[in-house]
Amino acid sequence: MYENNFSASIPEHVIREIKDISPDTLAAHHVIYEARKTVAGKPTYVCPNCDNGTGRDGTGILPNSKNGVWLYHCFRCDETFDNIHLLALHYNLHPRSDFQEICRLACNEFNIYLESNYQSKKVKKLVVSSP
Repeated sequence: MYENNFSASIPEHVIREIKDISPDTLAAHHVIYEARKTVAGKPTYVCPNCDNGTGRDGTGILPNSKNGVWLYHCFRCDETFDNIHLLALHYNLHPRSDFQEICRLACNEFNIYLESNYQSKKVKKLVVSSP
């Protein structure tokens, strides 16, 4: 996916943890919002792209976990989201160019441990660039 070129400093297991944050947890943090209706007894969520789920039928995007990654598909606008994409929208960032920042913010918000080696690289860059 899109993070392969931008994830050199983010450990793979951290990316997996972010992608495995449950829809309930994302909703509790106001990243996604429950739609008015459920499908097969499961909550649906408002599409962040087209607002599907706020209209007359009240059904939105339905989450589906596949291999530890939550995916959401909107049948109205045909957009597919994973947690990185949803978090990018939530933080008003671009999923590709701001990938590392999205991961850093998600780690802070969802209490995911991000190794100090990622943070120390950023500190070293700051120290090197200072007079």
